[in-house]
Amino acid sequence: SSVPSAGDSEHKLSKAIK
Repeated sequence: SSVPSAGDSEHKLSKAIK
């Protein structure tokens, strides 16, 4: 998810992977 508000956990995971 590109929107942290919609998916904060998903956004954090994406950041961790990159």
